[in-house]
Amino acid sequence: MITEQVQTKYFLTESWMNICANMIQIFVCAALLGGCGTYVPSIRTIPTDDPGEENDMVATVIRSINCELSYTVTKVILNDQDDASRRPNRKIYAGYLRDWGAEVAINFTTVERSSFNPTLLLTPMSSASYVFTASGGLTVSSDANRIQKTNIFYTIAELYKPDVFNNRRGREVCRDPTGNKEGSPLVDIDLKLFSLLESRIASAALGSAKLPSNDPTVAGLKNVLNQTISFKITSSGNLTPSWKLVPASFNSSGTFFSTGRDNTHELVFTFGPLDKSVPGIAQLSPLAEATHTFTQLQNGLQNNLLSGYGPNFSLFPR
Repeated sequence: MITEQVQTKYFLTESWMNICANMIQIFVCAALLGGCGTYVPSIRTIPTDDPGEENDMVATVIRSINCELSYTVTKVILNDQDDASRRPNRKIYAGYLRDWGAEVAINFTTVERSSFNPTLLLTPMSSASYVFTASGGLTVSSDANRIQKTNIFYTIAELYKPDVFNNRRGREVCRDPTGNKEGSPLVDIDLKLFSLLESRIASAALGSAKLPSNDPTVAGLKNVLNQTISFKITSSGNLTPSWKLVPASFNSSGTFFSTGRDNTHELVFTFGPLDKSVPGIAQLSPLAEATHTFTQLQNGLQNNLLSGYGPNFSLFPR
């Protein structure tokens, strides 16, 4: 009888030692995986560690935006001139654009996250009179955020290129024949800016609204056109291996390892009259510039709310 008790006690001690060893291995894995999400992520939709590829992407996005803006501005002005020849009053409505400018904010936001959540359920041998179980777990998570902003400005006079875009040549001039987007959905796409400018001219031609005035008065400064375009790509994955032994079960519930990535590419376009109060400096009027800044602030707050701050988020915490 004494020998059986010793053997039973030795068996239980060995089992607990194995469980402790497994737990130590889990803690080591958690420490190693905790590094995921602590490095600076890539802003490309397909991540890369090569800074040259990121530079190529940003340069390609700017090239694509510049060409799309030139095409849109040129076609709007040329179409209005063509329509003027058929109007009874022969009036040109797009002339105000020549004293306007366009400012573009390019925002790249990347969020990477990972979590490690091993769980353990102990079910040692119990007598008939009682049942003993114990459970435990460990959670390690990390997040990495990167926001990169670029702001560019053009005058409409710079964008107007009738020698490039005419009846024989259109938007195809802006397209890369290889179809390479350099890791951004903003490259070589129709930004839908034509309707933004054309609708303002059409409303004036129909008599529904007055033409924007370039006179530096309060009424004239109210003429601002603004548009935001945003692409958000979300990817995620998880892995949960499990083991079931006689005295214990590992990862019988929950998610063992999960990882995710949110990649947002956003454009903010603001068209407005040029500020002529400072000679020799091309910039938007104060109200147009304020609209451009406020739109970016508004988009940032909206993205924060959608990312998990919830309805209780406030600009003025108590």
